[in-house]
Amino acid sequence: MKSAVRMVVIALLLILPFRESATGQTKKYILHLKPETVVVGPYIYLHEVCEIKPESKSFLKKLKKVRITKAAPPGESKDISLSQLRLVLRHAKLEKFIRQIKGPRVIRVKTGHKDITRMRIEESIGQFFRQRMREFAGDWRLEFRRIPDSTAVPVGPFEMVVQQKRPKPRGYQLVDVQIVQQGVPIKQFTVGLVLRTYESIAVATRRIKPREPLRPGDIEMKMLETTHLSGEPIRQSRADSIWARVVIPKGKIITERMIERIPDVIKGSWVRLEIEAGQIRLETRALAQQSGNRNDWIRVWVKDTRRVLKGQVIGQGKVRVLL
Repeated sequence: MKSAVRMVVIALLLILPFRESATGQTKKYILHLKPETVVVGPYIYLHEVCEIKPESKSFLKKLKKVRITKAAPPGESKDISLSQLRLVLRHAKLEKFIRQIKGPRVIRVKTGHKDITRMRIEESIGQFFRQRMREFAGDWRLEFRRIPDSTAVPVGPFEMVVQQKRPKPRGYQLVDVQIVQQGVPIKQFTVGLVLRTYESIAVATRRIKPREPLRPGDIEMKMLETTHLSGEPIRQSRADSIWARVVIPKGKIITERMIERIPDVIKGSWVRLEIEAGQIRLETRALAQQSGNRNDWIRVWVKDTRRVLKGQVIGQGKVRVLL
């Protein structure tokens, strides 16, 4: 009995691989050939002349590695026949994955003017930023970092539409460029660039301590690059009623976060207190328990009565309390 069971198990183990290979099928695709297309060169690749159905990233990756032939010179065309395409598939060992090839028997492949296209892209983006930076007081320039290689122009006249979803005041930018032909968008790609800005901004002429008022001689204006500057710089000389929030070293660019307006009433300072109770009005001195600007409500300590009252700031060093 045991020997019979052992024989059955061995037989199943031997038959199972053959059964799996017999039932397993290779996934096949349909190639839809393009009647006309534009490539950049210097070579024509299989994925540039066809589309696959159903869509498959893994199979498309294989097609991108298959080189058909050398592209024609820029501005000229080259025809690729269906028989030539089948031969390429056979050599690449991809023919078994193809169920059917649909489309024309001859594909016209034109090589685009890559240099001219890049020039037109930069020109279109430059015009877009000239409109955007029209009211910018300083100087600026564009530094292109990433333009896709597959940016060949289509056959016939076309125009480029430039737009930005999230524009930034400076630094690294992403710009969407759309190629439109006869009012129909036919291609879109993203260009990466750096918007470099140069502005006249405030620089500290000495080391300034926190809560130290800024004097006119503490700031000088210099033309510096602000491309990668963190925070908004001070673009005009300001020293009236301003003090430092943090330590500002000598030669440091001063930003809005480093300074603040000096409050009308400073915590710990003596203020003139006006107390009103109906028709009665008294004036005395009080010690500010909080800092505040005009119309703010703060607490003050009245020296005469040694009580803490809450009043409204009405001016420089003035607080009013209504009883």
